[in-house]
Amino acid sequence: MQQEVLLQFTVIRGIDLPKTELTSKIDAYIKVKCASFSAKTSTREDDNNPKWDQSFYFTSAIGPNRCPYGTVTLELWDSNTFKDSHIGTATMNFSQLQPAQLKYLELPLQWTKDKYGQQGKQSRLAVAVPGWVATFGTLMQPLSQVPGALFNTAERRAYVPVPHPTLPPGVVYLACEYETDSVDFKVYICAPNTPLYVDLAMMGRQHTKVRRRVYSQGKPIMPGLTAYEEVKLDDVPLSTDFSQLLVLCFDKQLLWTGNAGNVVSAHGWKGALNFESACRSLHNVEIDHHEREIYMRVFDNVPGGPSFSEPEALLLVDYDKDDVGGCKED
Repeated sequence: MQQEVLLQFTVIRGIDLPKTELTSKIDAYIKVKCASFSAKTSTREDDNNPKWDQSFYFTSAIGPNRCPYGTVTLELWDSNTFKDSHIGTATMNFSQLQPAQLKYLELPLQWTKDKYGQQGKQSRLAVAVPGWVATFGTLMQPLSQVPGALFNTAERRAYVPVPHPTLPPGVVYLACEYETDSVDFKVYICAPNTPLYVDLAMMGRQHTKVRRRVYSQGKPIMPGLTAYEEVKLDDVPLSTDFSQLLVLCFDKQLLWTGNAGNVVSAHGWKGALNFESACRSLHNVEIDHHEREIYMRVFDNVPGGPSFSEPEALLLVDYDKDDVGGCKED
């Protein structure tokens, strides 16, 4: 079976595009084609330097240098009321590029009509390939040899047992779940009341954001696999090197039991607060305005809570995701 990667391809912008009419600028959009994949960007009206920053996700063969292999064709079109016009074409051949070059490229255009080239412009299309990861089919090839590995091919899910020196096999599973534009990494604890604390981290990152869910009655993941706890690694780019993913297991010891109501009250939470009101009202919190997230130290002024000089645990109120989760600070 041929090895393939799922890659992210981004159309960034057009640079100094030609006029298509004497009295107006181009209403530009780009058609992206690679093998059987075809899609197009949105239209930017009356702009010779349009910005898209629009990403597409498709599969490509793996070349000898472990990079994508093949050719991407970019067609520049002018949107019109009755019939759109094909203005020019740019191509990108992966085999002619090194991985470092894929972070940002400016591709020259070949014109469909001489009049576009006669305007004396150095028109280009700026693109990037931020990252890629092995496709589900490629990942299955080596993992199918692992004893106890489970696969949901219809939904592109792979579950691999993580060995532990004192627990029986099959208690801890590492999950690799493919979405249309990303890959989620999770760890499942598959036995109730397991005295184990599991974490996920990426080597080289100072901070790692994870989300935790506990299923007291168990959550069926697939036949033969039921989860009682789930740890999900957030913000994983497609360029992730699987060998840099760390699964950390610790013996779990209960230090303190509380509830979220006590934590948020200790930071000044009263009644129902939207993000803007919470930012104004709460104290001793960290705020990420871009992500619309608020972090609260769990043990600050909470009755019966332990005392630490550094924040050992933070409660995350995530307005963008419309949920509340725990976030451990490394």
